[in-house]
Amino acid sequence: MRTEFHSIGPNEPVYLIAEIGLNHNGSEELALKMVEAAARSGANCAKFQLFDSRFFINGKASLGDQPPGSLQEFFRQFELSASSWKRIVQSCQENGIDFLCSVFDEPSLDLYESLGKFPVKIASTDLTCKPLLDSVLRRKLPIYLSTGASNEEEIERTIQWIGTPTLLFQCVSSYPAKAADYNLQVIPFWQRKYKCLTGISDHCMDLDLSLQMPSLGGVAIERHFTLDRDMEGPDHKLSSTPEDFSSLRQRLDLLKQAMGDGIKRCMPSEEGVRSGGRRALYFRHDLAAGHTISEADILPMRPAGELESHRIQEILGKKMKVGVQAESPVRPADIQQ
Repeated sequence: MRTEFHSIGPNEPVYLIAEIGLNHNGSEELALKMVEAAARSGANCAKFQLFDSRFFINGKASLGDQPPGSLQEFFRQFELSASSWKRIVQSCQENGIDFLCSVFDEPSLDLYESLGKFPVKIASTDLTCKPLLDSVLRRKLPIYLSTGASNEEEIERTIQWIGTPTLLFQCVSSYPAKAADYNLQVIPFWQRKYKCLTGISDHCMDLDLSLQMPSLGGVAIERHFTLDRDMEGPDHKLSSTPEDFSSLRQRLDLLKQAMGDGIKRCMPSEEGVRSGGRRALYFRHDLAAGHTISEADILPMRPAGELESHRIQEILGKKMKVGVQAESPVRPADIQQ
């Protein structure tokens, strides 16, 4: 499938999503810096979380004993204005990186649609939120579906509601997550079952899981992204830095090259070994003209020569046209045909 600036699929480079999420800390300036850094580090997509906390967090819900106390107030500090979102979209376009949001409520979907025709990421926690899913369906927006903290029965039911998602992400909703919890075998299982593109939302601190996923047929990786893990905010400590993303991009591209096309062939780098290490047919001892060749007269030896060793049956029982010396290479021109 084509995105605004890239392509996603098994024959394309792995689609790398920088989940900026809440890590802009409510600052447009920081969000713009993160978009630029994500693009420079090799990410294909800058992803955010777009919400109006009044419409998806109960106003009476408590965050805990610490300020701001209200869960709704906690999320409100990460909201951005419509004008800020427009500038973020413009920055993505200027930097050649796709723009994407997890959207959490109806008014935010209205705002998201006003910014352009983008896919919608359905957060793991909203996989069962049918009112939100129905609203996205009415707008005919492509859906990227995340599956953290869910089971197969719930995923199957959601896909019955929405149809085949554009991208289906294996996710473990713990922060940071343990690699042992990821059950990566669901990736090829979903490919067979749902006939869709798959990926992972990787919440592990190291890169090992992300590097393993392409070998199972996954085509997209989402990782939290920060400029500095020591910054204030709930997700910075578990996020990947631009240096992490650059390393991941380079290693994913190398692994993609290593996957090849599945057709075995001798590579140019191997030609020296092929010619030096393969065996040709050589005469074991001196032979006179008219001699009838037998296996006792022949040795398969390195280096490769005019007559490869597997062709020995072509010369057995034939007579020498000329005399030859021991360890001379067997040449068809010296043998009576």
